[in-house]
Amino acid sequence: MTRRILDAHLHVWDLATTPQPWILEASLDSLDRDFTVRDAVDVTTGAGVDRFVLVQTEHSVRETLTMLVESSTEQVHGVVGWVDLAGDTSADLDALGAAPGAEALVGVRHLAHTESDEQWLLRADVASGLEAVAARGLAVDLVLRPWQLPVAVAVARAHPGSRFVLDHVGNPPQGREEFTRWSSVLQELAASGNVVAKVSGLLLVPVEGKTRPPLLEEILDVAVTAFGPGRLMFGSDWPLVELSGGYRHWVDLYVRSTRSFSVDEQQKMDERTALDTYRRTR
Repeated sequence: MTRRILDAHLHVWDLATTPQPWILEASLDSLDRDFTVRDAVDVTTGAGVDRFVLVQTEHSVRETLTMLVESSTEQVHGVVGWVDLAGDTSADLDALGAAPGAEALVGVRHLAHTESDEQWLLRADVASGLEAVAARGLAVDLVLRPWQLPVAVAVARAHPGSRFVLDHVGNPPQGREEFTRWSSVLQELAASGNVVAKVSGLLLVPVEGKTRPPLLEEILDVAVTAFGPGRLMFGSDWPLVELSGGYRHWVDLYVRSTRSFSVDEQQKMDERTALDTYRRTR
């Protein structure tokens, strides 16, 4: 069987208009350039992936508007953009809804892991913003540090009518004690039926170190036990995945790691969970 894979987590940026200030360390020099939709099409197609979701990198409606225009490219499955959840969320959503390519907007994301207030997602003004997003039928991607996962649990419970997507399976830590804690909270989060998770960004987890880090198979086992294949979706976190062996390496590793799954389970993780969550039909 030829597997049809949708990459639910991919980034593009033009540094002239969307600077990436986090690219500071010398080890990230290879990311210090523009990454275009054309680049994304080339790298995904070369690895046998035929569609992808563009995900925001900046807290700006401007970046989202640009991605919506670029969604006219056949391989772009959807756009997870940004709106001001703590401000006039409805006005931002109205602006995006009137923009070219508006039909490609499938969700929003805020880089909550960068906020100094680790309880940011639980603020009253943000709660109103989340409700406005849910009213438009959009999903909310959550990107958090592993120790922030209890916040995700509280948010999911507080907004039962929202659809949440946990990016990178909550960024599993490498320390054994921390990994055990992450595993436990992940199962608690999965108990909320309005949360799914992305199997993405996992090659950035160290595979060597003073303490034995979790391996991909171990992470995947925890994620499948918690969510089941029907609530997991594949993602790459490209171009960051280029720091750890490259895009094709990650796709091949994912395919090998899920080879023992049933055809139905593979299809759910490969594309169906993303299609259902982001309410797309193709």
